Amino acid sequence: MRTTLTLILILTSFLWGKAQTYTLEDKWVDCGNNAQLLDPYYSSGITFTWSGSAKGGKANGQGVATKYVNGKFESKYEGMYRNGIREGKGTFTHMDGSVKNGYFRKRTTDGQGNRQR
Repeated sequence: MRTTLTLILILTSFLWGKAQTYTLEDKWVDCGNNAQLLDPYYSSGITFTWSGSAKGGKANGQGVATKYVNGKFESKYEGMYRNGIREGKGTFTHMDGSVKNGYFRKRTTDGQGNRQR
């Protein structure tokens, strides 16, 4: 029984370690128009376009950030950015068609927002 439990723990630890290799990270992404924005869900193959103003090389003010993964549409955020970070009122549209309206603070929605499908 003890050997079986030990093997299960070792296997679980191994599999958990493999799953963790795919974690996402915060990364500054160049949008190609003299503006960068912080992507809190960055992974390999991510690119952005930004249509809006920039201040100090960072997306700033009202605009639209469109995210692509390996050239395919992933999501779009229409709203406010401050120093390259989503901050303020905005609408987030995901590739599955879901839409989340709300107030973004420190890169994520503040409160529940309004999610539509």
